[in-house]
Amino acid sequence: GQDKRGNGIVVDGARGVTVQNLTVRNHTGNGIYYNNARDYTIQRIDAIKNRTYGIYAFDSYGGVIRDSFGWGSGDSAFYIGQCLGCSALIENIVSKYNYLGYSGTNATGVVIRDSLFQHNGAGIVPNTLPTEELGPNRGTTLYNNRVLNNNYETIPAAGFSETVGIPYGTGIWFPGVENNVAVDNIVKNHKSFGILITPSADSDLPMNNTVLHNVIRNSDSDEDGYGYDLAWDGSGADNCFSGNDFKGETGPPDIETLYACENRPFAGIPFPPVSAFVAAAVPTVATRDQEEPPEPKRPRCQRGRPGCDLGKKHHPSHHGSSRHSGARH
Repeated sequence: GQDKRGNGIVVDGARGVTVQNLTVRNHTGNGIYYNNARDYTIQRIDAIKNRTYGIYAFDSYGGVIRDSFGWGSGDSAFYIGQCLGCSALIENIVSKYNYLGYSGTNATGVVIRDSLFQHNGAGIVPNTLPTEELGPNRGTTLYNNRVLNNNYETIPAAGFSETVGIPYGTGIWFPGVENNVAVDNIVKNHKSFGILITPSADSDLPMNNTVLHNVIRNSDSDEDGYGYDLAWDGSGADNCFSGNDFKGETGPPDIETLYACENRPFAGIPFPPVSAFVAAAVPTVATRDQEEPPEPKRPRCQRGRPGCDLGKKHHPSHHGSSRHSGARH
C-alpha cells in the first residue's frame, strides 16, 4: 500500500472467496476487507501495518480466519462486525502491536480459539457500539487463547483509536456485550486488568457473560498498586466468574463468591474503583503519545518490506525457514 492506497484486497458482495498465502501491508485503511460476503476463508496471511484494520470482515457470514499474523493496526489486526449469526471462526492467529488485538463490534456468533494476543493496547475486545447496526455484541466464545502483555499505548491513531480511549493494559475486555464466554484462556502480565466487564463506551450494559476456568496472573505488572485479575464494575446483571485460577486481587473482592455462575440470576453491585478507572481512560485518546511500531521479525523476505528486494537472488535459508509451506509472494 506504500502508506498511500486505502485497501489491499476488497471482496464485496461475493460468495466463496478465499484469500491465502500472501502478505498485505502498509495500507491506510484495511489490508483485506470483506463486505457483505458469504462463506469466506482467509488463511496464511501476514497483515502488517495496515493502518486501520489488518483483516476486516463486515456484514459477512460463514467465515474462517486462520493461521494468520496481524501487526501494527490503529484499530485492530482482526475484526468481525455487524453480523447477526455471523457463524465465524478465528483460530491459530497471532496478533501483536495493535490498538486492539481483536475487535468485534455488534457481531453475534464468533469463536476465537487457539491464538496469541500479545503487546496490544488491549488483547481481545468484543464490543457494542452505535456506529454499526445489529447490536449488541452477543455470543462470542474465547477458548484456549494466550493473552499476554497487552500494555501497548503508542500506536499511531486510526479508526477506533482516533476517537475512543481504552483501559490500556487489559487482557480480555467485555464492554457492553451479552452472552459472551471466556473459558480456558491464559491471561498474564497486564498493568490494569486480566479479564474486565464494563458497559460499552456508549453505556450499553453487559449481561450474562461467563468467565470460567481461565488462568490469570500478574494484573498489576507496572506495580502501581492498581490491577485486578478479574473485574466487573457492577453494571448490568448475571456476569459470572467461576473456577478461575488467579493469584491477584479481584474487583470487587471475592468476586467468585459474590458472582458465582451457579448463583445466577443476580444484579451487579456498583464497584467504583473499576468504573472510575475505565471512565477516566476513555476520554484520554487525544493526549497520548504516538510512535511508529517496530517492524515485525518475520522469517522470510516479503514483497514491500523495507530492505527486501525480491529482484535479487536469495540464500536458500530464506525459503527454508518459511513459516507457511508453499507460500507465494
